[in-house]
Amino acid sequence: MIDYLIEIKIEKFQNCLKSMFSAIPSFPHLPYESYYHSMIYMIMTLLGVKMDLEENTDQGRIDGVIEFDSIIYIIEFKLDKVQDAMKQIEDKKYYERYLKSNKKIILLGIGGFRDKNIEVLSEEIKSK
Repeated sequence: MIDYLIEIKIEKFQNCLKSMFSAIPSFPHLPYESYYHSMIYMIMTLLGVKMDLEENTDQGRIDGVIEFDSIIYIIEFKLDKVQDAMKQIEDKKYYERYLKSNKKIILLGIGGFRDKNIEVLSEEIKSK
């Protein structure tokens, strides 16, 4: 999964998430965004990836930020529609504070947890 993020292979990253969550029996799934947010944080932590949570901006809080040597991922989670996650990142311009970094900035919306149809959308923002 780390390699997929570093290589920006989002579909492969999505497939890993789907596989992991599909292996969990239905009864422990909880209908809360924070549950899945925490699960993904734990997965990243166990893989050795530093993920910052609830990063404050002037427009709100970014659910998660993962920073590698040449890439920054701005992540928003939604229980339902992944499009809503991307819209929030874009509307609130969560990426602005990272524009000076000279790194690739990838917006990552992760959603569809409620119906167990996990989707990941991504968009690259050009830094200055």
